[in-house]
Amino acid sequence: MRGVSGHDVRQTAQYRFFNPTSPSVVHLWTALAIGAVALLGMLVFPGRTWLQADTQIYIPMFERLWDPSLYSRELITSRPHLAWTIYDDVALLARAITRAGFENILLVEQFIFRALAILGIYLIGRRFAEKPAVAMLQAAIVSLGATIVGPSVLSFEYEPVPRGFAVSLLLCAIGLAIHGETLWSSIAASVAFLYHAPTTVPFWLLFAILILHSRRWIALAPPIVAAVLLLALSRLQPGLTESQHFFDRIPPAIEQLQRLRAPYNWVSQWPTEYFYHYAVLWFIGLAALFRLRRIMDFNSRLFFAGLPVLGILSIPISYLMLEVGKLAIAPQWQPARAVLFVTVCTVILCCIAAVEAGKSRRFLETLGWFVLPFLIPIHRSLFAAYPPQHVILILALSALAAIAVTVKGAQLIGAIAAFAMAIGLIPSFGGVSNYARIHNQALDDLSTWARTTTAKDSVFLFVDPGKDLQVGVFRAVALRAVYVDWKAGGQVNYFNELGLEWWRRWQLVSVQHEIPRAEVDFVVYRASSTPSGVTPVYRNAGFIVEPARH
Repeated sequence: MRGVSGHDVRQTAQYRFFNPTSPSVVHLWTALAIGAVALLGMLVFPGRTWLQADTQIYIPMFERLWDPSLYSRELITSRPHLAWTIYDDVALLARAITRAGFENILLVEQFIFRALAILGIYLIGRRFAEKPAVAMLQAAIVSLGATIVGPSVLSFEYEPVPRGFAVSLLLCAIGLAIHGETLWSSIAASVAFLYHAPTTVPFWLLFAILILHSRRWIALAPPIVAAVLLLALSRLQPGLTESQHFFDRIPPAIEQLQRLRAPYNWVSQWPTEYFYHYAVLWFIGLAALFRLRRIMDFNSRLFFAGLPVLGILSIPISYLMLEVGKLAIAPQWQPARAVLFVTVCTVILCCIAAVEAGKSRRFLETLGWFVLPFLIPIHRSLFAAYPPQHVILILALSALAAIAVTVKGAQLIGAIAAFAMAIGLIPSFGGVSNYARIHNQALDDLSTWARTTTAKDSVFLFVDPGKDLQVGVFRAVALRAVYVDWKAGGQVNYFNELGLEWWRRWQLVSVQHEIPRAEVDFVVYRASSTPSGVTPVYRNAGFIVEPARH
């Protein structure tokens, strides 16, 4: 028998690396493609934001936990709702190790979790698609995101927040479960549970059925460990001055505030068209399931039939818990947010149905199934008016994706072209803007001045703040307390006393237009609406600041 020389071994290894069909090369290119889709999704569309939503609340809490001398007179940091998540623990540990800022730490986490979500969707697609490029096209289309009308959440959150991390990990867990990787699926979902436990409830209900069916009892270990860890960490949470009450009833005064400040939790206040929207989505998903009935195994049917059902049921469950039972846990759990799974599962099922039709070269059917996956990120609500450019763009992208799936040899180029056209044309030709641009130089300069020249315990009052998100940006960047702003009012979902105090301040400043100078140190006016007689201690093109007490 002839021996194998070192030269032959090197040639074999070299062949495997350059051979485009070898498993190692396929895995490498898949990883690079997933990273590219995640990166482009953050940089281009659907995009990412910082200090424009819930990070306006979380970052001041993080900063105070890191440096207790900050925000000593800030309302929202007096009651951090971080006891039941590892979101703050991971960020603080990463900062202690790397000394990086919270923005960079959360940016890295956001990229990792988006990539894991795309991996999960790719695994789902790979279960049914013959070509990796086609599965990646499905993942790229789903990564364009969806605005979940009603409860005001997103399938791919623009901000690095715990709920967004949890959803991404659940998508990864579903992909793993469909491939029979029950233990790894359990681990991914358990990490999601540690970040945002309420989001994971629908998954665990179905995963329990999966374990009973597969008898893989070892998969129960990760959620048990996660639950014990979360319970232990909740007992160690620093900074709490008011406990979260889960099993109390909501007092009438707090209900009024919640209905005013957080109407997305109260399903009776949703527009009627939203209920039709989810009903139609569900029926489209059922039609896709029927189309795919011959190729769906138990695991696939369990999640893609079960999650939409639980999503639909979450609406009456939310109504009974919150509006009938008045349970304090309801606005903290926010069960109606599970309708997210109706949208996400339907979009994924339509993509799979399109690919299945493409195998038989049925171009029109393939195009038809691709319409909804492109409609959702472009138009959001099925029953809103359709601008002509939206119709043109949805049909054009659907046709391009259909070509990629049905034309032999066009999968790779077609997939790249469809995704590139989507992220380029949706915000430009389609005019889709997912978020407002609120950061500007005047705000940055004001924040820098406050952070570098005023005492750490200073309190700033913005005159007539309205619902302007710039006030929250100032709080986080300047590292200084703000007397009152609209965004902080969302904490009424968690703490009654905080909600009542926020309402007192809001009424005083925004309704009665008074300036409680004894409670604040600096008053901030818009440069365009500053009253006469103001003696500024700082001014720029956008803002004028005067001492509260002369």
